[in-house]
Order: sequence, then C-alpha cells, then structure tokens
Amino acid sequence: MGSKVQRQFALDFLASQRGMLVVSQALYYAMEVLKSAPLGEREESNIEDMALLRESIFPQFHNDKVSPSLRTINLADIVYN
Repeated sequence: MGSKVQRQFALDFLASQRGMLVVSQALYYAMEVLKSAPLGEREESNIEDMALLRESIFPQFHNDKVSPSLRTINLADIVYN
C-alpha cells in the first residue's frame, strides 16, 4: 500500500466510530500509565492534554467500557482543515 493510500486509509479509519474508540482507549491506558509514575516523574501536562482530547474529541471509552453516549464527531473538519 502506497504511503498516500495508507495515510488516507488511516484518516478514514480515525474518522470512523471504531477508529475513535481505539484512540479513546489508547488515551485512557496511556493516561493510567503516566499517572502511575512517581510524583516527581509524572508528566502532568501530558496527562492534562490527553484528558482534554478524551473529554472533547474521543469520549467513547471510559473505565474499561464503551460510553453509553457515543457522540458523532466530524473528524474531517479537524483532520483535513
């Protein structure tokens, strides 16, 4: 698969409900790992930025389950503009 085709496939996947769920889940687990670091080594600003992305754009995955209120977001406006 060429790089342009692969990029378009990835962007289309990201804009799908499944893609948004995968990103939401990845953010959830990444935040959990970062939060488990010792206090002096925590990357607080990264945790806050990830929380913003999860709450604002990728709210589908919370506490090891899919949120009952899946929101539809037009990621094309975010990704392509």
